[in-house]
Amino acid sequence: MRTFVVEALQHSDILDAFRAYMEVEVLARTAQRLQGPHAEHRATAAVAILIGLVFSRYIVELPSMVALARTGVHELLSGPIRQAVAPGSPTRGALRPDHR
Repeated sequence: MRTFVVEALQHSDILDAFRAYMEVEVLARTAQRLQGPHAEHRATAAVAILIGLVFSRYIVELPSMVALARTGVHELLSGPIRQAVAPGSPTRGALRPDHR
């Protein structure tokens, strides 16, 4: 995983392909399954949590994340993910214009 990230950061074509994959295959499909109000924003919030998990556990190897058993990861993140995908709860500020 770490090798992929390093390669993607050095080669814009790899990064562009990964972004397209995430946008179409992960975010769009997740939003389709969620349906309802703000499905795209809710899918984005959930995917952001999962990307944070992957980054902190497998790329940076943050000791506290690496030390967690699978059940610990589930206990830590299942609540925030459930909240992110709940129909009535878009993330505060999610509907504002892009401010990168």
